[in-house]
Amino acid sequence: MRRSLAPLILLVVASGCAPSLSPLYRDYSVETDSGNDVFARIERALVAADWTVTEGITDNVVATEPRQFRSWGIYSVEIELEVVPLAGDHVRVFVNPYRHFYQGTRRKVPYLRKSWARSALKDLSNALESEGLAYEGTAMERARDAGVR
Repeated sequence: MRRSLAPLILLVVASGCAPSLSPLYRDYSVETDSGNDVFARIERALVAADWTVTEGITDNVVATEPRQFRSWGIYSVEIELEVVPLAGDHVRVFVNPYRHFYQGTRRKVPYLRKSWARSALKDLSNALESEGLAYEGTAMERARDAGVR
């Protein structure tokens, strides 16, 4: 009995210590049509939120330079954004976190901690809303709000 209980206790303790993770994107809907190009609105919002806009990988992507959000001694956490208008009235913000190690190497982080998302997107969400883009959240948030389990 003791041997079968030990893995269960270990599993409960480990899951309690696991970080709270979030998807690597956020969705917005274009609520108001101010006559301005959606790319110009996105760029204004990024600049207002203190992101440095850079050329995207393709013409339909507005990208940013990396910004440092956390420093843990041997590495810091840097985040880059890619903002993409989708299907007319939707905009998706891709969050790309990286670990930048003290010796200069960078590694992509395959997940997004909720605290990193809050730090990176708080000011941007406010700036996008001032440009007429309403926060829709992630697919999980929308399903939860709709009552889907």
